[in-house]
Amino acid sequence: NNNNNKKYSYLVDELVVGVTFVALWAIAAVGVALNWRPAELWVGCLSAPFGVYLRVYLARWNAPLSGAYVWQSSTLLEAGEGDDGNDNGNDKKWFPWGTFAANIIASVFDAFMSGAMLQCTTNCEHVLTGLELGLGGSLS
Repeated sequence: NNNNNKKYSYLVDELVVGVTFVALWAIAAVGVALNWRPAELWVGCLSAPFGVYLRVYLARWNAPLSGAYVWQSSTLLEAGEGDDGNDNGNDKKWFPWGTFAANIIASVFDAFMSGAMLQCTTNCEHVLTGLELGLGGSLS
């Protein structure tokens, strides 16, 4: 059955991603615990998967625009006027709201981390730089 094959394939994909995440996270945790240099890299490796999952979650917001008008380049079109490449009458424009939100969150997070680094010591700066590198970098 094709439906069972898709479900099995999905579970295998999730298992591979999960095992890879746990293995990399464990290596990064050891790097932080043993004070391997540079510390920012290991903190970034620990925090990056969370940014990736947040970005994937926010990508669900990428959808066709609704409403009376949508923008395309510098031209204002009536909704449904654009071409989606099919002759099915569903010619709506879309805006990647999830991607846009992830980029805005990453920008605000990076600005916050940069401001927080002005107020901390050297050890704190390593952690904040690692978070900015990992979480902020994977979101943007």
